[in-house]
Amino acid sequence: MADTSHNALSLLFFPAERMQRNWYQFKLLQFIRSIVCQHTARRPALEIAAKCRNQFRILPFIWPRRNIMANSNKQSRSSGEGGALLGAAAAGLAIGLVANFARKAAMQGISATAGEWDDILKAEHQAVIKLFDLVEATEDTQVAKRKALLMKIKYALVKHSAQEEHVVYPSLHEHGMGNEAEELTRDHGHVKHFLFELSELEPNNALWMAKIREFRSELEEHIQEEEDELFPRLRDGLGMQGNQHITKLMNKEGMMAA
Repeated sequence: MADTSHNALSLLFFPAERMQRNWYQFKLLQFIRSIVCQHTARRPALEIAAKCRNQFRILPFIWPRRNIMANSNKQSRSSGEGGALLGAAAAGLAIGLVANFARKAAMQGISATAGEWDDILKAEHQAVIKLFDLVEATEDTQVAKRKALLMKIKYALVKHSAQEEHVVYPSLHEHGMGNEAEELTRDHGHVKHFLFELSELEPNNALWMAKIREFRSELEEHIQEEEDELFPRLRDGLGMQGNQHITKLMNKEGMMAA
């Protein structure tokens, strides 16, 4: 099995002509290149890319280069150099996967420290409202800052909604609050609509800030219904073990969505 994996990976650095005849290796190389460039230090990643491009005649739409017709000397590099580059690419892939997992764990870890599932959701509610405070404190000229804050709001709400829709709302259904759960799910549809409308407007447009305030108002009503009425009822109905179970499931969902 190890030999087969090694042989398959070694094909990644064959010349372009052979890459064209082996689509799966070609796609895998594209994937490795994207992981290396995204998750490792930019300079080493680009150096790896340049070496691969120069030495192995990688196709132009993987690493663009005007002159892709390498001479025969470049095609006949030693297998030792190929192995070194393969090792660098594989290391980059591994680092990228670990870094992505660490980022997810860190993001969900911040939420998980709040306590059980309802405490976590309340903490996330507060964090989103603080982002709205920051948006409303900006000036019309601070377009870049407004865009960045909107992206943070969107990321926080997407993760938060996934936890509620996949774990908490089904539990509401199971405890006699199905109609309320459906209403909350419809509210999430409104959230997505607000996010879309805001992304279509320029942040220095007067309508943009008016839409932000309308969005915040509806979100706060949604939050109040959850925190003051529905979450306490569900918590009482679940019991100690049920609450622990929902907390575990929600943290797992948050990790996936982070």
